[in-house]
Amino acid sequence: MIDNNECADKPCHWLAHCQNTFGSYYCSCFPGFEGNGYECT
Repeated sequence: MIDNNECADKPCHWLAHCQNTFGSYYCSCFPGFEGNGYECT
C-alpha cells in the first residue's frame, strides 16, 4: 500500500506541527501554544 502525505496540504494551524501517519495525520500545537492543532493560541 502507498501512504499519501496528508500534511503536504498543510491542514494544521500555522502554529502547529503536522504528523503524518499511515492513512491519516494529526496536528499538535507547538510548545507554549494551546489548542487542538487546527486552532492554536
